[in-house]
Amino acid sequence: MENVIMMVGASVFLLSIAGGAVMLVRLNSGLKGPIDFEGAYLHLISFITLFISLFSLLSLTGPLLGLALERVTMAGTDRWMRTGLINTAALLLVAFPAWVLSWRRVRRMALQEDDPLHRFYLYGVATVAFTSAVVVVASLLSGLLRPLLGVIGWPILWQNREVMKDLISGVVNALVTSGVWLYHWRLAQRLPSGERAKPEAG
Repeated sequence: MENVIMMVGASVFLLSIAGGAVMLVRLNSGLKGPIDFEGAYLHLISFITLFISLFSLLSLTGPLLGLALERVTMAGTDRWMRTGLINTAALLLVAFPAWVLSWRRVRRMALQEDDPLHRFYLYGVATVAFTSAVVVVASLLSGLLRPLLGVIGWPILWQNREVMKDLISGVVNALVTSGVWLYHWRLAQRLPSGERAKPEAG
């Protein structure tokens, strides 16, 4: 839970810095209209709830796969482990519907006009998701290289449930983070060029 909060806090901090840069670009490009605070609020809520959901899901895959491989029920696990799983699952159950609702509103607003904030949001989410996918895939690759390089023998790999749990959860987490990146990247690529017509001279 603490790791999720720290990661979300760091993401929001980076988003705030980037948001300030976007505002400077907006002012320098001559866009002097009123700031859409509702749009900014919805994008921020969507960003926060999306990554709370993502990091919660990533935190759940390992422990749940461990329970499945060891064929242990929740009642048979350690009290602290049960508490952590319940807290993370509750966070996911609250954050994901909140993301769905805010994201629907964001998409409706984005379809009505070419919003630079939405463009920045899509590329920002794609950047964070791609970075997460790189870290997850690197961890998965490390687990696969260990038997290949002789650190762990193949028989031990197939018989060790902990190692198998890490490999399977790595595959699942890689698919999830890559899916989040691909979804937002494709949406960003479908946006219009964003080039504004230059005013005619005279």
